[in-house]
Amino acid sequence: MAVRSWIDAIVECLSQARARLPADQHPRDLAQFVLTVMEGGVMQARTFRDIDYFDAAVRQLRQYFKCLEPPGRLAPRRRETRSQIKKTREKHHA
Repeated sequence: MAVRSWIDAIVECLSQARARLPADQHPRDLAQFVLTVMEGGVMQARTFRDIDYFDAAVRQLRQYFKCLEPPGRLAPRRRETRSQIKKTREKHHA
């Protein structure tokens, strides 16, 4: 089933980041949560025909992961969302 392979891929990513996550986090449960958030964002973006809904879901997911990191850890460099990239392109091509 495709969903299982997605969850397995997310578990692998989480395993690579294990040192940054609390020890009591269950990787498979967390992977299912990640997939649920992203699929929910996709569903809303399709329903409203607006990618900002997906971007908002991913933003909140990133915020959640920041909350899981131990205090004092340097935050990774922030990446632009698709809507931010789109707005920048529109601004420069206008």
